[in-house]
Amino acid sequence: MRAVCVAVGAAALMLGSAGPSGADDATKKEFARLQGEWQLIRAEKAGKVYPAEQAKIWFAVKDDQFIPAADPSDPARLTLHPGKMPAQIDLVAKDQKTTPGIYRVTGDEWEICLAGADGVRPTAFKTAPENKLQLLVLKRKAK
Repeated sequence: MRAVCVAVGAAALMLGSAGPSGADDATKKEFARLQGEWQLIRAEKAGKVYPAEQAKIWFAVKDDQFIPAADPSDPARLTLHPGKMPAQIDLVAKDQKTTPGIYRVTGDEWEICLAGADGVRPTAFKTAPENKLQLLVLKRKAK
């Protein structure tokens, strides 16, 4: 689980498309929809599912920042491309390495499938031992 947490933290450092200030209207709406606190409820990496009880990790989205609750001093910049199919997300770390991914939001759940830093963007929400992708399922914190 530590490897998933480290990878998620690293990925969080790497989210990036145009942030809210330079974004088109659709992207601004998408950023607005994602603002708030999110709990990781399921994690999968390279085909291995991690139990929900091991995935008690929180993130916040504030403006274009993806902020891990465990280390708020180390946010990733988010880039969103909601017009792509599937919608695309990038995490941009402080060192400017980009983790490409795809995402979808259904109700209060946000699924993110990520490649490794500077990897090839996933095309489906599925991991396997040979692709080493990460699939994160987050749930919005109840107000």
